[in-house]
Amino acid sequence: MLGRCIGATVIAAALFAAAPSRGAVVAVAPSDTAVTLGDTVTVRVETTGVPDLKGFQLVYAYTSPRLQFVGATAGDVLAQGAGDYFEYVLPDVAPPDSVWYDAARLDGTSSGPGVLAFFTFVATSEGFAHVGCRHIEFRDSANQASFPTCLGGLIRVIGPVPSRPASWPRLKGLYR
Repeated sequence: MLGRCIGATVIAAALFAAAPSRGAVVAVAPSDTAVTLGDTVTVRVETTGVPDLKGFQLVYAYTSPRLQFVGATAGDVLAQGAGDYFEYVLPDVAPPDSVWYDAARLDGTSSGPGVLAFFTFVATSEGFAHVGCRHIEFRDSANQASFPTCLGGLIRVIGPVPSRPASWPRLKGLYR
C-alpha cells in the first residue's frame, strides 16, 4: 500500500513538473546596452500580460563596483488609471549591490503588459555590469502570490577612447 502511494505521488509530481508555465515574464530592457563612464543610465523593468495586479516586489542585484543605484520610479503598469498607488525603495535594508522595490495599488487593480518600474544607475567604473533578478513576486486582488519568470540585463561601461596628443605642425605633416 505504501509503495503504491509513493508511486502515485512520484507520477503526479512528474505530471505537474512537466506542465508548461503560463505565468508572466519580467525582463530588464534594454537587455544589453553600452554607456560611457560617468553617464547616468535608466533601465526599464517590463512585464508581459498580467490580468490582475494589485502589488509587486522586485529585487535585483547589480555589479556594485561598476554601477551605483540612484533611484527608482513607477512605470505605466502601476501609474495607469485614476487610482492611487504606493511605492517604496528599501535603501536601508538592501545591500549596496541590490535594489529592493515594493509597489501596490491602494484602490483598484492594474494590468499589464507594460513597464513596472524604472531603475536609474550611474556608471562608476569600466567593465561589464550585470543587472540580475533575485526575487519577483506579484500579488493579485485576492492577495494570491505568483512568481513570474525573470530575465536580467547587461550594461557595458566603456571608458574614454585614448588618443595620441596632436599639435598643429604634426597634423599638417600628416596631410602634406
